[in-house]
Amino acid sequence: MRVEFTQGIVTPESVWRAIILCGANSATYKFAFGRALLETAAESVKTTLTISDLAPRYSALLCEALKREPRQATSKTSKFLDACRSANNGEITKEQLWDATERLGFVNVVDAFPRLSGELAPITFYENHLKNTNVRGLVITDSTLDLATRLRAELDAKGGHDTG
Repeated sequence: MRVEFTQGIVTPESVWRAIILCGANSATYKFAFGRALLETAAESVKTTLTISDLAPRYSALLCEALKREPRQATSKTSKFLDACRSANNGEITKEQLWDATERLGFVNVVDAFPRLSGELAPITFYENHLKNTNVRGLVITDSTLDLATRLRAELDAKGGHDTG
C-alpha cells in the first residue's frame, strides 16, 4: 500500500501519523518506540538519545500493552516480549528488564520505524548511529524535537501529562 498525503501536504505530524497508522506492523513495538522517542526527546536536553535513554520508557510502554493484551506480535516467540512478561510477573527487576530491552528490544524497530510502503518516510526523525563507535545512539532531528515540544505543550495545556 502506497501512502499518499492529503493535498500533497507533508508535515512532521502527517508523516508521524502515517508511520504509526500505515507503517509495517508485525508487533506493537513501533507504537511504544514512537511514543518513547517523542517523550524522551521532549524531556531530554540531548540531541543524541542512546538505547539506555530510551529503554526505561520503551519497555514500560510494552509492559503496559502486554497487560492489556497478552498477544503483541505475529511471531510465536519474542525473547524481548518474554522479558516484559517476566517483569510484569515480578520475576525480573526493572534493571534486568532495561538490560534485556537494550540487548533485544531495538533489534528491528529502529530501522523499520521510519518506513512507509517499504521506503524511507519523506521526513527524517532520527539518524541511526547505534552501530557507530563514536556516537552510539539516535541523533534526533529538528523535526522530532519540534514535534515532541508541540505535543508536550498540547498535553500541558490540557491539564497534565499522560503517564500511562
